[in-house]
Amino acid sequence: MKIMKIVLLATVVLLSIFSSEAQHISSGTLVQPCGVALKDAPALRGYRLGMNIGDVRGDFITRRASRSTEDYLKAEFDDSTYYLTFENKKLKVIAIFFKTLRFENLDLFVAHLNKMLNLPGAWKKQSSEQIEIERRIPELEKELLTLAALRELMLQLHGTNCREAKKLGKEIPKLILARAKLEEKRQIGQRLACDGFSVIAFIDSSIEKNVPAITLFTSDPENDLTLRP
Repeated sequence: MKIMKIVLLATVVLLSIFSSEAQHISSGTLVQPCGVALKDAPALRGYRLGMNIGDVRGDFITRRASRSTEDYLKAEFDDSTYYLTFENKKLKVIAIFFKTLRFENLDLFVAHLNKMLNLPGAWKKQSSEQIEIERRIPELEKELLTLAALRELMLQLHGTNCREAKKLGKEIPKLILARAKLEEKRQIGQRLACDGFSVIAFIDSSIEKNVPAITLFTSDPENDLTLRP
């Protein structure tokens, strides 16, 4: 189900921020919170973190799903798609994918968000290493597709004993391993840690290329690594 795929993407994004901040804290680099409280978190299309699911208007809801204590809603607008995750009927994650906005880079998108959502500019940027990882992963994916297609062609033309096809078959696992190692180090987007909630801005290409997106999610100040001194 597509709504569950988007929820999974949001979960991966959330896991990446916790992993990233844990690394920075262990290395002695502190992440300063933005100072905006959860009660003042941006209300987007009437959706605000912490709101009750019963207060959501049904006008733009196009999909619903439930699992255990969680409920998932999808809302469609002309300029954006919203994926809402509720835990015990309270809104804990807002994931937004913008249909009409496009930016040359993530910095310009974040600057736009600061104005649109009235947020402070205390975002934690990607490192140069992370920018290189984001550049390299699509390249590896293209190489994998090219090698796989070439190997398949060789097998069709020359059969299973084709030496070139066997060589290509040995190269493919190497590329898969290289991509997996980069994924382990990957830290998606720029992050803003606030008082009781966090925001992640990123450029998504999982469904359509270069779609600007944000995820807002509630966090426990006592357990959130992004706020721990």
